[in-house]
Amino acid sequence: NVFYMFFNRKTFYFEIFCFVFFFFFFFSSRRRHTRYISVTGVQTCALPIWKIYADFAQTLIATATELYADTDLGFDLDNTIYALDSTTIDLCLSLFPWATFRRTKSAIKMHTLLNLKGSIPEFIHVSEGSVHDVNILDDLPNKETSLKSIAAAGYQNPTASHRELVSFLQSYQYRSLGSNGRKQLNQLMPLLVAAIGQHTNPDQTLLRVVSLLKKIAQRTTYIALLLENPMALSQLVKLCAASPWIADLLSKHPLLLDELLDPRFLYAPPDKGALGNELEHYLSRVSVDDVEAQMETMRQFKQVNVLRVAAADIANALPLMKVSDHLTWIAETILKQILNIAWQELIEKHGSPLCQINGQSTDPGFAIIAYGKLGGKELGYGSDLDLVFLHSSSNSQAMTTGDKPLTNAVFFARLGQRIIHMISIHTPSGVLYEVDMRLRPSGASGLLVSHVDAFFDYQMNKAWTWEHQALVRARAVAGDPHIASLFNDIRKTTLIQKFDAKKLKTEVKEMRERMRKSNQQRDTKQGKKQGKKSNGQIFDIKQGRGGIADIEFMVQYGVLAWSHDHPELLEFNDNICLLACFDKI
Repeated sequence: NVFYMFFNRKTFYFEIFCFVFFFFFFFSSRRRHTRYISVTGVQTCALPIWKIYADFAQTLIATATELYADTDLGFDLDNTIYALDSTTIDLCLSLFPWATFRRTKSAIKMHTLLNLKGSIPEFIHVSEGSVHDVNILDDLPNKETSLKSIAAAGYQNPTASHRELVSFLQSYQYRSLGSNGRKQLNQLMPLLVAAIGQHTNPDQTLLRVVSLLKKIAQRTTYIALLLENPMALSQLVKLCAASPWIADLLSKHPLLLDELLDPRFLYAPPDKGALGNELEHYLSRVSVDDVEAQMETMRQFKQVNVLRVAAADIANALPLMKVSDHLTWIAETILKQILNIAWQELIEKHGSPLCQINGQSTDPGFAIIAYGKLGGKELGYGSDLDLVFLHSSSNSQAMTTGDKPLTNAVFFARLGQRIIHMISIHTPSGVLYEVDMRLRPSGASGLLVSHVDAFFDYQMNKAWTWEHQALVRARAVAGDPHIASLFNDIRKTTLIQKFDAKKLKTEVKEMRERMRKSNQQRDTKQGKKQGKKSNGQIFDIKQGRGGIADIEFMVQYGVLAWSHDHPELLEFNDNICLLACFDKI
């Protein structure tokens, strides 16, 4: 039926494709395994026969879609291409050299996502008898033979790679395996070693993958997942080769290996709206009364989606600005959900906060204000969250409505504490983010949650220049929309003031030098040689003179110095848009 959907207009092609597919299936169905060997003689993978033909059917559908891409069938070609691994595509192109997706936009995406450089190599389909793979682990005791095998597989430093493999075999993680687990791992290792050898940095990649194997060796479910799913195996090797950070992430959280099964989702991180729906779906699986399970679920949600962003990032499927956008959306989605959970939790215990305005009872609001990287929509993979909490209760001594009432001031203070706790507490999946609250009014000595009017008074009368600099990238990310609107007005009123240009320049420069000195002292205490970071040979791109931090300070100076005459500058929070606006004015 699937094939007929594509070929109902072209009966001839339909018959040809069905004939070729079933011809190969019939004459190979009795063989337990088949393998593909490249023209260089290096084994690339060994697959169960059913898996080969499942992938082969996918390939036929993708090829058919490309042939009729200009029709009105409405099939999503890009997602189909994402689902194909390099071996399957190579086989398809070898069998069907006339396939037109060599010359299309889809080919570019395939080469990018699957790291294929130049022309796609042809693969020889080896079909003699029942093929038994040569296990490279069996050759390790014979060092000379093993070194030759490792070198032939494409490794640049066979001695180091041999030493790493021997060390793995002698490790506690391998020796403590049961017979079934050891058998599975022995079947997996030749596939990993061969796949790793095809990358440009095989020796480093091997170190990363072996480190991962040591973490998951005792969990034979993950070994079986990689062994039975060539797609997951190929994506694991590709991601570990491209990024030590991703390799470390997978080692710490092996549950993420499930995400490697379907590259259609791995390389296509969801947008902001879809993230909210996905998180709600995640939380629907756990009880609303089990807060610990909710916190653990949110951490898994974050890790899954950060992995998707990182995978798309290294595959060049997302530009740098979009990478920051996606990481920012993940944090915003989580903050909104945490605020909702913490709010409901406190209401159940203490009731809702109320206050009187013009003789009428109203519900005071609460909002989370983001500063720094999150506020500027420039969040990185390891960024912390700079937050400020605001509320709008006009009477801090008013009481909540529950059986165990609290004053509004205490209610909002506990709400802020609960939010920080839910973000930063360690669960089996780690922490969500590190939270920094030092940018609130009066810093660490100030109230955890400020009234919106008190915040305005502080910014206008007490704030230092560096606090106004920080306000440039501040914005509301969760909570009451009314407070968010009030905050935007406060921000504009504060930054649009006419500052003394000479004094402003001096204070901004002094603050930057003070920060640079503080960083150097911190690095010295941590044993780092800060002096070698930005010398004539090595440049510290973030903290070095002329680096990112210096650029950020210059942008902040520009906003403070020119917003009075050019209020359009206050429409933006991120450096890139502000720099573009500078260019226009």
